[in-house]
Amino acid sequence: MTIFHRIALALVLMLAAGSFAAARAPTENARIAAIVARGELLYDYDQAAWHTTDVMVETVPRKRLAEIKGWLVEPDGGGLSVLYYGYDGEAPYGVFRAGFRDGRVVEPVLIAADAPERTLTLVERRMADARRIAAASNPPACVQKPFNTIIVPPASETAPVEVYLLTPQVKAGAYPFGLHYLVTVGADGKVASTRPFMKSCMVQALPANAVAAMVSHMLDPMPTEIHVWLSRWIGKPVYVMISDPGQLWEVTGEGMRKVDRP
Repeated sequence: MTIFHRIALALVLMLAAGSFAAARAPTENARIAAIVARGELLYDYDQAAWHTTDVMVETVPRKRLAEIKGWLVEPDGGGLSVLYYGYDGEAPYGVFRAGFRDGRVVEPVLIAADAPERTLTLVERRMADARRIAAASNPPACVQKPFNTIIVPPASETAPVEVYLLTPQVKAGAYPFGLHYLVTVGADGKVASTRPFMKSCMVQALPANAVAAMVSHMLDPMPTEIHVWLSRWIGKPVYVMISDPGQLWEVTGEGMRKVDRP
């Protein structure tokens, strides 16, 4: 092989490597965008449930509060709609609904027994059933309190329903990094998969003047939506050390990046 051919081959390999890297970049960027979007969804849905719960307790007569067995959060125009429901036998029914927009609870409604809104849609029934099925799967827990649940509305009436089981906070200023789960319930009403985000209990106490949180993660090649949700909740960056490959990521409520990137 002549020198000219060697140089030409080197140039071809360099161009091919550059094209391969460019082709991979959107894939990683797309994964990052999806993870951040899901983390933001978890935070927004969690906030909607938290704030509407306060209004629900004030609005629903005390004798009816015992009816409520769960809640569903769904997109509603530019905000979210939260439905609190009970069960009549195996059939869920609506008890209270409120909107959540721009950080405020709007249009709270106590649903009358004869109101059409008492009947859940097919998607809402599937979401309620998925929550009950996921909770009944009883994965290992860190605390003697029920998991907080966030149910992601399915893409269609027959698509799987994803239910997040999140370890609750039991002490102010101490944030649970584990155990949290994603339980997927299929159209057949059975658990299709259970994905842990950490295999051990971990609670990180952060003083008010803490600059950030830091955690190691061994289950994925990059941070997860749980890290994004925690960063939004804590209000500080979360630095995630990935063991394989060895990397350090900065996660905030707006995005995540490798710290060695500009």
